[in-house]
Amino acid sequence: MCTWRGSYLESDEFYLRASHILSCIQTPVNIFGTFIIVFKTPKNMEKVKISILLMHLTCFWLDIYFNILSIPYMIHSAAAGYPLGILFHLGLPTDIQIYFGLVSVFFFIPAIILFFEERYNRLVRSDADSHTRFLKRVAHFGIMYLCAIIGTLVVFFGATTDSDETKIKMIERFPCLPPEIITKPGFLILTEDTLALVVILLLLTFFTFFQLGYFFGMTANFLYTTKTMSANTAKLQKQLFQRLTIQIVLPLFAVFIPCIYLNGSAAFHYLDMIFINFSNLFISTHGLLSCVTTILVHKAYRDAVFDIFGAGCLIKKNLSSRSYVTGTVRNSWKPQTNGNSQKQPENYQMAGQTSVL
Repeated sequence: MCTWRGSYLESDEFYLRASHILSCIQTPVNIFGTFIIVFKTPKNMEKVKISILLMHLTCFWLDIYFNILSIPYMIHSAAAGYPLGILFHLGLPTDIQIYFGLVSVFFFIPAIILFFEERYNRLVRSDADSHTRFLKRVAHFGIMYLCAIIGTLVVFFGATTDSDETKIKMIERFPCLPPEIITKPGFLILTEDTLALVVILLLLTFFTFFQLGYFFGMTANFLYTTKTMSANTAKLQKQLFQRLTIQIVLPLFAVFIPCIYLNGSAAFHYLDMIFINFSNLFISTHGLLSCVTTILVHKAYRDAVFDIFGAGCLIKKNLSSRSYVTGTVRNSWKPQTNGNSQKQPENYQMAGQTSVL
């Protein structure tokens, strides 16, 4: 099924402007979030600082790449599209941009796994600080990052195509699409077999959630069944684990429905560019949602934000209150008319000022 209404919301111009608006909001928020994590993480959270920072920077990079550098106008149902961002205007080929985009997305997998693996390693493993355990962890995550870099090289071995024959087949499969789309500069078809692409993505998702489930389950089981820690320590560890879980789950849950829609529409060859555009834009907010959630769920970060923004408002309020009290005291004192000079009631004024301080 193919639906094209001729609406502005279906156009690449709408998607480009919406991406620019998102980047104007996301970039300063993500920069501020980086500052908070780097400089305001308390000592009792030092063990999880690296995993929190890595997750944040990964999401930050995804926001920069997909909303500023590449801005791909994607036709998911056809596994096709073309870039609109800075890299396109600099002349970088579309297939290379696809490669960088896939690698960036795949980098998200070890970042999210490390988030829970760190808690598992610190709490469950008795050899957490051993050199052997360190080497195993480096090998584990090194392989995942290496797979993200090398595994996507399939893009450069004939997976993408811009042949006229393939473009004509795509138009025949989705006749509602305007014919001029296939003539757009940089237009490229990732693969003709969209079902195979969906299967690969589902296998990758299963691989990710299998590891997440293992580390999450083992850590939760240890925290809620093991009695080796004191009651107070166990309570603090449970609270931290719950906050870290919320920090990951809430942003993922927010983009879960758009991801399901995009993969389902591609598998069943259903195309509606309004829903595709809004799904992609909503997914692009993941980094922003992740940053805001990180600050909100951790009290130390909330307090740091209040200290930065709330302190200025508090000082301004105190200055205003002090000016009001001083002015009131001055207006309430009037000189005597009997000719006897009388001093200003300094004690009262000082008492008024002291009450403000």
